[in-house]
Amino acid sequence: MTDRDSATSPPGEGNDLTLQTNVGRLRASYSAWNREGDIGAIVDQLDPEIEFQAFRDESPEGRTFFHGHEGVRRWARDVSEAWSEIIFEPVELVEAADRVLVVVKTRTVGRASGVQSEGMLGHLWTMGPDGKAIRLELFGDLDSARRAFERAPSASPEHH
Repeated sequence: MTDRDSATSPPGEGNDLTLQTNVGRLRASYSAWNREGDIGAIVDQLDPEIEFQAFRDESPEGRTFFHGHEGVRRWARDVSEAWSEIIFEPVELVEAADRVLVVVKTRTVGRASGVQSEGMLGHLWTMGPDGKAIRLELFGDLDSARRAFERAPSASPEHH
C-alpha cells in the first residue's frame, strides 16, 4: 500500500482499492469497532479458525487463548463486561509480507468504577492468503510486540 492509496479515503472508511489491502481491511475493522463496538465487522475479516492470544499481563501465565469466531466473540463479551467504553485507535501500521503490526492507542472507561485510562498496545496480525486474519496477538508492551514482529521471516516493513 502506498501513501497515495491511503490518501484516497479517510482512515477506516476505505474505498474498494483500500479495502483490498491488509492494512485497509484492518483500518476499516478498527473504525467499525470504534464507531459501534461492532465485533461483527472484525469477525468478517477473520479466518473461521483464527488463533487469538489476549493478555492479562505479560507473563506466559497471563495470556488467554481464544479460537475461532466464537472465541473472538467471547473475548468481546468479556471486554464489554469490564469496560463501558474501549477505543482502539491505530496510530501506526507496519506491514511486512503476511504480518501487520498495529500500534494502538487505547482509551477505556471502567464499567464499575467509571475510571478513564489511556495506553499504547501492540496488535500483531498474521494474514492468510485470502486476506483474512489467521492469528492475532495482543501485547501490552510495545517493545515485545515489535520484537515479535521483527522475529518473523518477512520482507522489508512498510509503514502506513
